[in-house]
Amino acid sequence: MEIEGVFPPVTTPFDENGCIVHDHLTENIKRWNETDVSGYLILGSNSETVFLNDEEKLEIIKTSRRSIPSSKRMLVGTGLECTKGTIEFTRRAADCGADVAVIITPHFFKSNMSHETFMKHYLMVADSSPIPVLLYNVPPFKSGKIKIRRTGQIRKFK
Repeated sequence: MEIEGVFPPVTTPFDENGCIVHDHLTENIKRWNETDVSGYLILGSNSETVFLNDEEKLEIIKTSRRSIPSSKRMLVGTGLECTKGTIEFTRRAADCGADVAVIITPHFFKSNMSHETFMKHYLMVADSSPIPVLLYNVPPFKSGKIKIRRTGQIRKFK
């Protein structure tokens, strides 16, 4: 699968009580559908995912999928702090219509995370994922660097 073009990160609209406003999400996506974007990044770091539980995230994916035409790709942030949770949530996101899983680098225990640990995490997720996986590296969240040359293992692995 080729991923090229512009994929704006979609924010999650909340009301004054902190509840998700799905109608506003739908309106925003429909407005962007009138442009030449290639698709959308749902549940990225601009989506306030730290304030959402899994069921709310899945509802956002479903709402987004209904609003995004099949001609545009829906990338969905499915990375969590643990491999098992990331695998499970990635499968559930795929069931809701995600085209690509965007996996952020685990960072809570960053002082204990080596490049080999990251690679093991990503390889396990990629092996278990029903959809393509895109690595989402945010250097300020982690210690060390993911070695670009070694990430080719993931592409070859899948």
